[in-house]
Amino acid sequence: MRQVSRAVLAITASLLFTSCSLFKSDKPNSLSGKTDIPINTEGNTITPGTVTIGSTAVPVDAELTVVSNRKGEITARVEIDVQNLKTLPGYAVADAAIPDRYKDAQGNISTELKFKSTDEGILDYANMDGEAHTLVKYDDPVGTKYEITKSNGRTLTREVIERTGEDDFPYGFMYIKVSTVKMDVNSGGVRSVVYRANHKFGIVHVEATMDDGSKVTSYLYSENT
Repeated sequence: MRQVSRAVLAITASLLFTSCSLFKSDKPNSLSGKTDIPINTEGNTITPGTVTIGSTAVPVDAELTVVSNRKGEITARVEIDVQNLKTLPGYAVADAAIPDRYKDAQGNISTELKFKSTDEGILDYANMDGEAHTLVKYDDPVGTKYEITKSNGRTLTREVIERTGEDDFPYGFMYIKVSTVKMDVNSGGVRSVVYRANHKFGIVHVEATMDDGSKVTSYLYSENT
């Protein structure tokens, strides 16, 4: 379980860092579509369920709140109380890797994220160059890749690895359609991240695989749907 707390922080923030389309965009890292959708509503909150490390459940107090929606360009506030993570193995290493500008006076994570969300999909700007990088386009088939090459020459690739088109993924008290996207990380003790997204609920589940093969998972829930 080494560096588990780093994965917990990554899961809670990353893809907290993180409707059918009106029309499609052809460029791989651009989005069209309807922007006036429930998950984009100002004041909407997205929260994680209990984070599971292997078979162990760890409660995490975290929340993403939509501050503004400018034609799908979303500014959101992320607040993560890390106090109950401090006893986890590797917390000190994970905490040291997070710049102070993302923390409040108590050491909790408090920052803003910017991303784009439409009924076509989601893209973010979380890479070192702040360039648009697609997280998911809900209608894209298995094998679709979303690539971006950073200024340091490294290419980041996200790939759709599963999409059945059926309501077969358990979510709360129902089953929903999801697109499953994988990104190899190979950094900070995290081997890869797999996330599942739905056209109505956005990103609904995140799974990080650590270097030692252990997994950290969490569901994500939007207040507005």
